[in-house]
Amino acid sequence: MLKQRHFENVTGIDYSEGAVELSRLLLAKNGFSTTFSIVDLLGDIPEAIMGNFDLIIDKGTFDAICLGSCPDPLPLGCTSKTEYYVQMYLKAITGFAADGCTFIITSCNWTKAELIEMFQSALQYADEIVHPSMRFGGAHGQTVTSLVFKINKEA
Repeated sequence: MLKQRHFENVTGIDYSEGAVELSRLLLAKNGFSTTFSIVDLLGDIPEAIMGNFDLIIDKGTFDAICLGSCPDPLPLGCTSKTEYYVQMYLKAITGFAADGCTFIITSCNWTKAELIEMFQSALQYADEIVHPSMRFGGAHGQTVTSLVFKINKEA
């Protein structure tokens, strides 16, 4: 996105200090600079980055979060591990977002229907990014799902 000059103000967020450092080095090697924040989406989010983003892209973060462990017993109001992760994830994503933000998620673990159902309480489905598909056992589908949502905070 930076090479093609589509964006000038880019912030990378990751919970891994090593991943952030690698990203800094790769960008510097290619003559780019950007802001990075080390953030645990399930923890406290720095106030300085809340509500600032017009575009948020997730390529596997939600999948990784869903593979982790969660509190036992589950927090009040959560009936499953997935529900806990969805609530925490949506709190972070909507916290980062400016009103009208576009959110793009790519998942190899969840289907279009599952993602829409999980996120419909806070996000408005807008579109699907179609990937090459395959047929197996009479079913037709994609190996990954990429969906576009809108975040309307004032709705």
